[in-house]
Amino acid sequence: MKLELKFHPAAEQPLKACLITAFIAFMGGVMFYVLNNALVVGVLLALMIGNLLPFYFPTYYTLDETALRMKRLGKERVYPWDKYRSFMVQKNGVTLWTVADLSAASQSQDRREKMAVLRNSVFLLMTPQMIGQAEVILRQKLAVTKTGE
Repeated sequence: MKLELKFHPAAEQPLKACLITAFIAFMGGVMFYVLNNALVVGVLLALMIGNLLPFYFPTYYTLDETALRMKRLGKERVYPWDKYRSFMVQKNGVTLWTVADLSAASQSQDRREKMAVLRNSVFLLMTPQMIGQAEVILRQKLAVTKTGE
């Protein structure tokens, strides 16, 4: 059992990619006009573009027997199945959780425990078709997250 998926929003939505790129270029011009400092504008543009890396560059997911592997910009992250207890399907992706019952974790009085649950979760951006393919394997490896609803 092995599933390989590629998520690349800019390639799937070229018009949106062009509009976002044009907006960033426009904002760079406005910032340079207002600030008149190329260094500051460069840093601000780098921050804006840095936050859009998942949109502009493809993300590769591999779900196999031992782990989920996510690769972007040549950097691979490995998430072993035994670290996670459940998953939750959302509108634009899937979240892996280290707990099976979110309602119990959210009712905990220990703030550090709540933050650890959030910090150790992993959100995977996916198209609805990819979610359907991944859900088959996720159901074999993890439980569906209980939310108390």
